[in-house]
Amino acid sequence: MKINTSVIYKYMKLCPASTSKCDSFADIKFKILRAVAIGKIMKAQPLLEIQYGNLKLNIDYKNNKVIDIEKNYKDAYEVSEELKEEFEKEYYYIVV
Repeated sequence: MKINTSVIYKYMKLCPASTSKCDSFADIKFKILRAVAIGKIMKAQPLLEIQYGNLKLNIDYKNNKVIDIEKNYKDAYEVSEELKEEFEKEYYYIVV
């Protein structure tokens, strides 16, 4: 999945604590991809909207690209640490 560069910079502004734990853009991209993979689907048309924690991601699934990210406290969706760890193991197993 592709991620707009503007989404990465917006993530850095919206989530400074999370960003401070990252060593590179690759780490930030991983966090965004994880949010897409294990977040809750809120809407599927015309764009795919996924809620992850207090973030809402908009995905153009025709082009397989994350095009926007914003804060959304109203529909907050908490993801367990176990699910995050499971995704991380699976992701790095495939990448390596």
